[in-house]
Amino acid sequence: MASETIIPPDLPQGKKYHVFLAHAGEDGDVALQIKAELSEAKFQVMTFKEDFTPGSTYLEETIAKVEQSMRMVVLLTPTFLKKNWPMYEAQQGITQMLHGNERYVIVLRYGLESRDVPKFLRWVTSIDYNNPQRNAMLQYAITDSTPLEIGLQGNDVGFGMAWGYFYSYLNVIVPPQGPDQLDLKGRIEKHLATRDNQDITYMPRKMYILVPESGILPSNIANVDNRITTRDPANDKMKTVVIRGGSERPYWNTIRTIDDGAQKFQFLVEYATVIQPLKEMEDNPKLVSFTADDRFDQVKSFYKTLENIIQESFTPEQQRMVELIQVRDQDENPLPLADILLQRIKQDMSQ
Repeated sequence: MASETIIPPDLPQGKKYHVFLAHAGEDGDVALQIKAELSEAKFQVMTFKEDFTPGSTYLEETIAKVEQSMRMVVLLTPTFLKKNWPMYEAQQGITQMLHGNERYVIVLRYGLESRDVPKFLRWVTSIDYNNPQRNAMLQYAITDSTPLEIGLQGNDVGFGMAWGYFYSYLNVIVPPQGPDQLDLKGRIEKHLATRDNQDITYMPRKMYILVPESGILPSNIANVDNRITTRDPANDKMKTVVIRGGSERPYWNTIRTIDDGAQKFQFLVEYATVIQPLKEMEDNPKLVSFTADDRFDQVKSFYKTLENIIQESFTPEQQRMVELIQVRDQDENPLPLADILLQRIKQDMSQ
């Protein structure tokens, strides 16, 4: 690798940089050295001190620069681990990685061992700054265009998907958001307080996340069990307004209904759509080494990892706003989805 001449690729439309170099302010000298080395090799590199637009908010610039960069190199140092904003940049990079199905984030360890890398970054390419081959390895990683799932060969996909799903979704819709600063529980209670919903027997103050063992995610949950309906499609929606880059970004969640005799239950439920690639990997003829057993193992890895992240990252009250459901849809006689949900809802109601 050291003898190869690596030519930076042309920047695609909408991209201004080959690299977003994320670092703590105290590590600026090392970051500038890395930028100089990459710039000498004709890579376009973005750093906060030299490239952020004056007058723009940090949040606005971070989101814009992530979208304008082909890759993110995280200069991971002991100082980096103690700073909120650099860690936020790394989390945004993981989100971009999952959305784009590309090896977007590269960790460059400076003064840290592999065991010191945060869990949510352990599944990405990691390079030791003191490795004599550092420059060649870094340039190769930046130009590596191997699709994410092929590069990982399924070994860590479920783990990474869980971290991406948490930071790009659950960590958005559960905590307080919007002008009213209501968390998910507060937004549900606001929905129930409207006049049109006085006939609802019960609605859990939480969201159910379905994780099917098969990895098959139906396009419409009503196609799985017709007892799950949307009573008022125009109004049975939960809106979460998030401020990103100085502007509002709405997230919508459909409110579902199950009529159970004289009782009427409403609830929030969604499939963990982020695991969809696992089934696609199983069906991909180019990934003959990724079998149905691998897919099954990665779904379990996703479930367990996400469960741990929720417990470690959310407050006890926030933890109660999310309930994971492992759907055993590969059993010979699987329990109908409406029955699974009713069991959970009634159990919640009795507590």
